[in-house]
Amino acid sequence: NQINPAALTYVSNQGMIMKTQIFVFIFLLLLCNQGFSHHSYQLAFDNTREISLSGVITNVSWGYPHIEYTVETTTVIDGKDDIKTWSVPTAAPRVAQSNNLDIESIKVGDQVTFKGWPARDGSEAMRALEVTLEDGSSYRLRPNRNSGPGRR
Repeated sequence: NQINPAALTYVSNQGMIMKTQIFVFIFLLLLCNQGFSHHSYQLAFDNTREISLSGVITNVSWGYPHIEYTVETTTVIDGKDDIKTWSVPTAAPRVAQSNNLDIESIKVGDQVTFKGWPARDGSEAMRALEVTLEDGSSYRLRPNRNSGPGRR
């Protein structure tokens, strides 16, 4: 029994092709996962509806990939306060800054009104598109599509 060198080369090449295919598959899977995890707003939030949410800021998380605020709302139902805590993700810090909003603009204890998309699952979460402060100043919370200032 003699071993054919051409057969060994063929088997060796097949193994290398398979490893390359697996590497490419894993790479593409990771790449797609990053895209969906970062830009899944339309999956998590209903962009066909817009709601307003007014309350007091209880937490600010200013960081990448997005700024996130926690807002406590109070509604009186049957004479009793119904307090809810909302998670409000917004724009990336660089987007907010390009619209004249900085880390000092909204602080814990501030009264604010957000406009944005409600969570599809009915939870207390919204993707904020705009925020209005108690003094009436308003900021866009998504990329500015024109060259005008972000503050209105």
